[in-house]
Amino acid sequence: MIVEVLEHDLEQKWINAAKQHKHVGIDIETSGLDKEKATIATVQVNVPTFGTAIVRNLDKPYLLMHLLENASVRKIFHYAHFDLTFLMRDYKVMPQWIGDTKVAAKILDPKKDRYYDPNKEKYSHSLAALVWYYKSIRLDKTEATSDWFGELSQSQIEYAVKDTLYLVDILSYMEEEAQRKGTFFLLAGAHAFIPTSIQLQLKGIQDPFGY
Repeated sequence: MIVEVLEHDLEQKWINAAKQHKHVGIDIETSGLDKEKATIATVQVNVPTFGTAIVRNLDKPYLLMHLLENASVRKIFHYAHFDLTFLMRDYKVMPQWIGDTKVAAKILDPKKDRYYDPNKEKYSHSLAALVWYYKSIRLDKTEATSDWFGELSQSQIEYAVKDTLYLVDILSYMEEEAQRKGTFFLLAGAHAFIPTSIQLQLKGIQDPFGY
């Protein structure tokens, strides 16, 4: 599979591949956790069977914006509310067809006693816990707090790829289980409301559902 570090925006071949597959995993790296002050360093997009693009130095990323708003391609995140807050704040987009493995984890594991994070050695709804549970793969999270604004190291590139690589598969497993348990429509509704929830908060309106 292809791994590319791109400047400013996606390239058209990534949009074409996303439209063909119809599901992509997306993650971002930022300067911090403060949704008002922190800035986006990179956006990584994984298209299953095709590869991962890591976009840095974003500057009017029209193709990325098009992908976010394309209702025919599902964008799957872990903790979409965090990532999309930055993307919606900076690029004034209204994303369509969103999936979120963290939201799914909260619905399938409300007591937080199922998914075990081997890095933190506790039960969690973290991506590391979900990848360990569904893929038996231990994610190395040591690059999470590194500097993502300079030239990317090979370790950072590998980290960025792995944080998007499993999202599509894992959400598929979780939605299949939600269908069996009769909670699929709850999950679908929660996914559908994420962009609206963020839009309300960006306007200073309290989210009535507490996202």
